[in-house]
Amino acid sequence: MPVQGLTRLRRHLFGRQAAFGTKVAATKVYPFKGVPEVELNWTDPEVDMGSIDPVAAPHREAPALTASLTDPQLAYDTLPLLLAGFFGGSLEPTGAGTAQTWAFKPASETIDPIDPFTYEFGDDVLTDWYQFGDGILDSVEFTGPDGLGPVSTSMSWRFGSVRSTGATDAPVVGAVPTPALTPDANPALVYLKDMAIYIADTTGGLAAGQVSDALHNFTLRLSGCGIRNRWFGGDIVDGHAGEEFFPAVAIQPGSWSQGKFCYQRFE
Repeated sequence: MPVQGLTRLRRHLFGRQAAFGTKVAATKVYPFKGVPEVELNWTDPEVDMGSIDPVAAPHREAPALTASLTDPQLAYDTLPLLLAGFFGGSLEPTGAGTAQTWAFKPASETIDPIDPFTYEFGDDVLTDWYQFGDGILDSVEFTGPDGLGPVSTSMSWRFGSVRSTGATDAPVVGAVPTPALTPDANPALVYLKDMAIYIADTTGGLAAGQVSDALHNFTLRLSGCGIRNRWFGGDIVDGHAGEEFFPAVAIQPGSWSQGKFCYQRFE
């Protein structure tokens, strides 16, 4: 598999799934940096065999399938992936063409559905690609720098399953990597210079509540906490996050901010 430290022609492809357990073809390439971690958790049983040979065969436990990725210059087209991966909601944009609006409004008293993602990762060796399924964002951090330059992000993904183009026991679903997808070489970037602080006592008054020359830097952290239910499915062990949200996000521009959501699901 592609390994950390050997930088080749890596690519990161994502596609939003309609449901857990059903991988989809990727729809976009993202200019991220990082390498996913695949820990299948083969475990040797602690039993008495009466000898050192033969020994008891190891067994599989729930895998740890994660990806810590970074993006040094956040593009507007990347925001839907990050916010949907964290908040969910099965949201569809309004508008058409390049003028689309995603109005994320996490519920406080009802349950928002999770938006799981399929993630494809690999390099120029096309016979050696990963295909992850049921991905959600455990956490994501947005940083606006001094100097009003582009906003950067760091994110921690967690997945419920993994397959590989080089595997015979867990082959990929469909064509991996998804063909005919190329990264945008000149995307519209999110600059801190284009951002501002708005304060009002009602949402309707925010448009007129801009505080001039007040935003010089910020960090917005969204982190998740919850109980994950894992079970055996097919020829691999799947880990699926739940569907009960308790969102609470606090924003403090110019210093730091923190947000958390919790989710639970019991089968």
